[in-house]
Amino acid sequence: MTRLSIIMATRNSAQYLSEALASIEPACAGENIETEILLADGASSDETLTIAESHPGLRIVSRADGGIYDGMNRAMAAATGDYAIVLNSDDALLPTAVGRALRVIEKAPDCAFVSGGALFGETARNATLRSHPRRLSLEGAIFGIPAINARIFRIDALRDIGPIRTDLGLAADREWIARFACRGMLGCAFDDPLYLYRVHAGSHTISGDRAGRLRVYQAEHRLAEALLAEAATDAELRRLSSASRALALLKQRLSQAPTGRLRDIPLLDLLQGLKLAYRWRGKLSGF
Repeated sequence: MTRLSIIMATRNSAQYLSEALASIEPACAGENIETEILLADGASSDETLTIAESHPGLRIVSRADGGIYDGMNRAMAAATGDYAIVLNSDDALLPTAVGRALRVIEKAPDCAFVSGGALFGETARNATLRSHPRRLSLEGAIFGIPAINARIFRIDALRDIGPIRTDLGLAADREWIARFACRGMLGCAFDDPLYLYRVHAGSHTISGDRAGRLRVYQAEHRLAEALLAEAATDAELRRLSSASRALALLKQRLSQAPTGRLRDIPLLDLLQGLKLAYRWRGKLSGF
C-alpha cells in the first residue's frame, strides 16, 4: 500500500475547503492508497476548523501559524507518508490523477517527484491547461510557473530539500522549487493534468487584480535579490537572477506609475529578462 500525505494550509478557507477535501478520494480512486490529511490553520475566524474537524482522516497540526508557507512547513514536518502533495484549500485534485501519477513515480526510483499539468480557471470545465515543456531547470524555476501543487514529492526528497522559506512572500514556492533544480534532483512527467488552480477574487497570486499583481512583482524582486546574494560563484544563477531582478523592477514601476523612472534598470539584464519571460510565458517550470 502506498501512503500519501496531503499537505494543507488554511486561513478563513470555509468557502472552498469542502470542495478541496472532497476532491481527494476521487483523485486516488482505483489505487491502493492510504491518505493522511495534515492541515495547518492560521487562526481562522470563520467555519474552516468546523469543516476540517468533521472530515474523516484529517489531522489539524497547528491552529496558529505565521502564514501559508509556515503552515505548509508545519504540515510537511508532521507527514508520515511515502509521498506528499500540497493541496491549497481553494483548489482541487483531479479525478484518478493522483493514483495514476503515483504509478509513474513508483516505476522511476531515481525521481524525487512527479509533475503533471495544471488547469487554471474557476472550474475544470472552463480552465486553461498549462504544461511543462521540458525537465525542471533553474531557468524554468525562476521564469516559469512553479506549480508546486501539481507535483507529488517523495517524502525523503522533501526532508532533504528543507522547508519553504517564509521571508520571500509569494515567491517562496519559486525559490523552493529552484532548490530542486540546483540540487540536480530528477523529476518524471505525468502527461495529464493533476491539479486545478481555482481562479477567483480571493486568490493570492492569480486573481489578476492590480494589487495582487504588485504583490507578486515585489516578491519576485525580493527573490531575485536573495538569489543574487547566493550567486557569488555561480555565473548562471547570477545571470538569471540579474535578469529576473531587472524584469521585476520594470513590472513594479509600470504597475505603480506607467510613466515611472526606468533609466536605472540595467538594460542588458532587462532585455534578457524580457526574452526569458517570453520564452516561459504560460508554461510550467519543468517536470
